[in-house]
Amino acid sequence: MTTIQKNTGTIQTAGCSKECGGTGKAPPTPQIRVSIATEGVAKDGSQFQPNSPPSPPAGPRPDPGYIEIGNWEPGTTFQVINLGANPEASFDNPKDIIALSPTGRDVDARIASIWIDDKEMEKHGLKSGHPYRIRAIDPDGMVSENVLSRLEGTRYQAGTAGQIYEDQAWKPGSRISLLDGENLRDGFLLKHIADTSAPEVKAFRKEAKLLKNDAGQVELVSNRTLEPGARVHVQNGRTGQAQSGVVDNDQKLQIALGDMAHHDMLVVTVRDAANNAADKIELRYGETCKDGRASDLGILAARLQPSIKRPKAANA
Repeated sequence: MTTIQKNTGTIQTAGCSKECGGTGKAPPTPQIRVSIATEGVAKDGSQFQPNSPPSPPAGPRPDPGYIEIGNWEPGTTFQVINLGANPEASFDNPKDIIALSPTGRDVDARIASIWIDDKEMEKHGLKSGHPYRIRAIDPDGMVSENVLSRLEGTRYQAGTAGQIYEDQAWKPGSRISLLDGENLRDGFLLKHIADTSAPEVKAFRKEAKLLKNDAGQVELVSNRTLEPGARVHVQNGRTGQAQSGVVDNDQKLQIALGDMAHHDMLVVTVRDAANNAADKIELRYGETCKDGRASDLGILAARLQPSIKRPKAANA
């Protein structure tokens, strides 16, 4: 079994000397071939049985990750922003950029791979299910267009799922071909890992707006405060009316809210692609307030405690 090396994240910066002239072109846009998180590589001697695997475990975290990129220009490295940990992350902010170098490559096929070990995943806050954007950067500092992808913990390549027999137990996993080192491709048994992290909603809670459109209807509007693919459910506490919407790939959200009156309270639930839900959010509409937001009353934050005395269980 091949040992996968650690990603150092080093970017080579050697470019032309000052005597050289001319204008280069940006690297080609990356094409994501594989993007996965895993509980880890199975032990030597583990068996694999292709079938419908059981539900994967919800840990431990952090987990290793693997990204395979086509349309790769040899010599280029990669920059990533993690939208799962920080939906407001931007390539314009150097602190948000994660620098990753290939750990495997097939120069003739123009394919590169990146193995991210558990320590690097923890360092950068990367987890199973996290969406991210990735772009290539060449030795002269020119960058490609970025593309959106996600670290999948269970949905690997089609037809690869099954069960791994390890430590006298069957575990969900996949047999998958990984590129490592210099044009070295081997089959690995990777153990699946569930995405159980709730979506990050701190920026949404603070910056979401309740604005009237041209028709005078109030809409919930958000831009780059939630991860792509997040599903948002809104219920009016006064009327009981409920509407839903999905954050698009540009991280924009717009939901028409129907009958709205001043100081209506909205209960908002945000779920990610794996159906993990964040804590419910209270938004109050203020007809003449900035961004349509009146001050929250903390109604959802004040948790009610049980008042009814419950009988003890028979075997207690």
